[in-house]
Amino acid sequence: MMAVRLKRLSLRQGLIFILCIPTICIFLLGIRQQWPEKMKWSGGPKCIGWKATFACIPLGPREPSSDKTCAAEVREGAGYCLCEDNITVARVSCGAHRFRCQEKCAQLAVDPSVAQVLPKPLTCGPYDGYNMARLVPAWAAYRAEHWVEARGERQRRVLSGDDRAAAAAADDDGGAIVDSTVSSSSSSQSSNPSNNRTRISTTSTTSPMYHRGSGATWPWGELGSDADTLSKISSLIWDIVDKVMGRNGLGDARIPDNRIDKNDWVREGRRMRTRDVEKLKASVAGLLRDLPPYPNAAATAAAAAAAGTAAGATDARNADGSSSISGSTSTSSRSSSPPAAPGFSGRGVVMVGGGLHYLTPAWTNLHVLRRTGCRLPVELWFPVDEFPTPAVEEALLGLGVMSRRLAARDLAQRGFGVKVAALLLSSFQEVLFLDSDNALLRDPTYLFESEAYVSTGALLWPDYWDRTAAPEVARILNISASLLPAGSFESGQMVIDKARHWRGIVLAAYMNVYGAVFSELLSCYIGKGDKETFAYGMLAAGETMWVSPVKPGSVGLVTVVCSPRGRGSKCREQFLGNTMVQYGTDGLPLFFHANYHKWDLALPDSFDKGWNRRWQVLQPNRRSVAEVIYGGSEAGGAGYDVERFVYDTLRAFRCASWFDSYHADRLRMNETPAASLDGFHPLPDYITFRDFYRYGWTGNFEDLAHPPFSLGDRLVSWYYGKPRWWFRRLNRNLCRLRKRVLPRWLRC
Repeated sequence: MMAVRLKRLSLRQGLIFILCIPTICIFLLGIRQQWPEKMKWSGGPKCIGWKATFACIPLGPREPSSDKTCAAEVREGAGYCLCEDNITVARVSCGAHRFRCQEKCAQLAVDPSVAQVLPKPLTCGPYDGYNMARLVPAWAAYRAEHWVEARGERQRRVLSGDDRAAAAAADDDGGAIVDSTVSSSSSSQSSNPSNNRTRISTTSTTSPMYHRGSGATWPWGELGSDADTLSKISSLIWDIVDKVMGRNGLGDARIPDNRIDKNDWVREGRRMRTRDVEKLKASVAGLLRDLPPYPNAAATAAAAAAAGTAAGATDARNADGSSSISGSTSTSSRSSSPPAAPGFSGRGVVMVGGGLHYLTPAWTNLHVLRRTGCRLPVELWFPVDEFPTPAVEEALLGLGVMSRRLAARDLAQRGFGVKVAALLLSSFQEVLFLDSDNALLRDPTYLFESEAYVSTGALLWPDYWDRTAAPEVARILNISASLLPAGSFESGQMVIDKARHWRGIVLAAYMNVYGAVFSELLSCYIGKGDKETFAYGMLAAGETMWVSPVKPGSVGLVTVVCSPRGRGSKCREQFLGNTMVQYGTDGLPLFFHANYHKWDLALPDSFDKGWNRRWQVLQPNRRSVAEVIYGGSEAGGAGYDVERFVYDTLRAFRCASWFDSYHADRLRMNETPAASLDGFHPLPDYITFRDFYRYGWTGNFEDLAHPPFSLGDRLVSWYYGKPRWWFRRLNRNLCRLRKRVLPRWLRC
């Protein structure tokens, strides 16, 4: 018995020895390795801390909430260690890593080659102010040639060469100076309180030094009309359109739910109630029946006459129920012979500005537009609270840009698209609309002469994704299901003849006024807004349009990205797109739409030493932007370094003599201050087409991904695109059953 006990005891001791001794040895070896490490990395610059960055790229935008101290252990996330004298080390992407910044900074004493110094933030010198002639010399020369000084006053106007004789005659009569103002009284007096409708009045101005109500002529003679009258007409037109939309409200029609990434009733296969579909169909049909006609020259002249002779008049209803343009104006605007009003006329560019966040890219892209040689007049529309200061307004006038106010008091509540209102009410008949973050590579004027535009009167461009509209849209808009587009649309650029597409544009405005319903019907969470309303409005109105047959491209950069955070991350070389590329009617690149990150004022002091280029690779085919676009090696290129020019315009904007006063004015309106450079000049947020594809989205973007999609990507995409939504619908139905049968504590 004793022998058996000793044998068992020795066995236990052996097991303890086998398990514990190696563990003790490993622990001792670890201590032995750490001691020399602490002794070795004792020099180097002083550590400041860990600086986290966004989007799993070390040069991405800063994420201060994830910063760490020097002694804290960094195990995941992207960023870099900052040492004294603005030296950086350990610039890493997301993934599994384990280090302390105090050790990384100390290692620089032995290996300084891994250090990289942060760029200096922008500092404005005495020669950094805004100089238009230095940025766009060709436009400055054209402007100087056609600039007319008003006799005896500090007031000016820009005229085309054909209007010099008219200018001389106007000067003999006292001169007509650009300016206009219209109050919102005519709109507010005719508001419909029962419907709580959106009311809009417009004010277009060019410079604070101009006399109010002087009967001005907007810069180019081809427009040939009184700007003050144009503003009044715009207000009256919106008053009529708004009343028609108010009479054809949606009532109590509802949609099943809001469409978000985890709850999309269209992708789940759910459908709207027949009663709601019929109500929406009747509302759209009523709007198309009651729409006022396009305000041509005769109609607007009659409106001007009515405005001058019928104070307090409201819109007149014709016997057939249609509306004629009429309205009330102040007594001071009445005259026995009102000026002729041609209504919408001419061609021009329309953009929407705003506060600093939107004016900054608009400012940049207006200079890019003039750099292409384009001489089309421009209207830049602002919400009332975001209208720029007089000095900024004057600077914009120098670029041939009229600043116009868009007063929409229910804008936030109604979700009304400012874009649609600007396009609808601009003084031009033929409009090239551009988003403020859309840069042009070539002069776009040729689009108005293209066969596609001449034959249809509307040029639209596709988005990356397949159709997102609900199947009920065909019945609601009274169109054949076979006419529903296969893809979705992108509204960062549009060329539209309002005379030929008036009904479609007004219907698009109607869809935006009731955006809470129509945005959910037409688009999902990746693209809600106005972008689908223009095409579907034209379809419902029976109007033809041209949609670019060329798939949109993408511009960005190729780099190694490790994602997601933590031990499960995978590192691979990927294409990170940050700018959509659209092609002209000639099939060549024309638009660079930076829709993933707008230009801002977080600038380094030197382009060559601190700027990180966002435009490096053009997809598909991984072509070099520097060679294809900047170098002019292929037709359709810009022929100059567009990104370098963007930096120059941003620097001039930030260092302009009037910027500080404009910035202070925006701060008084509780706007976010202009960001200064924090760390590296950040690479912008980006789109990885692989991630969207794996999440179930399909479209025309497959050839934009790098590397190409694998079989695993396709299987994951199939699951997330179809079975996942089937299971969610099944789970929803089971939850309803459990609510009826099971007790409360067992329900969903």
